[in-house]
Amino acid sequence: MISSGQRDIMVFIAKLIECEYQAERNCILVIDEFFDYLDDANVVAFQYYISTLIDSFKKSKRIIFPILLTHLDPNYLKHFCFNDSRLNVVYLKQINAQVSDKMAKLVANRENILIKNILDKHYFHFSEKKKNLSLKKLFLLEIYFF
Repeated sequence: MISSGQRDIMVFIAKLIECEYQAERNCILVIDEFFDYLDDANVVAFQYYISTLIDSFKKSKRIIFPILLTHLDPNYLKHFCFNDSRLNVVYLKQINAQVSDKMAKLVANRENILIKNILDKHYFHFSEKKKNLSLKKLFLLEIYFF
């Protein structure tokens, strides 16, 4: 039996190895919310393996940009592997976006049974399949919001 953290770190290491052998030249590696539930030992293991991957890319004259997305305090990651020379912390900036009345109404009513599936499938969740909405579906949206 292994813990969830042990399983996650093993899968992660396997994915890093896959990245190392599949990336021919330059690579952007995005890691989202990986640390949030790992214990300290697995966080150190993560840092060791990601640092090793970075060093491997440098040695073979390739470029890798690991982007770590987390809610954790950046100081939590400052150990021997991620020192100040390897860690560049960037916080998301406040954007003063303007929302149209139609869009606000659409989001406010997204749970409406007549349009929920349409909105979820085509607007609020990523889908690799690009599909034009049928005239009937567009008409439903237009009745409610436009």
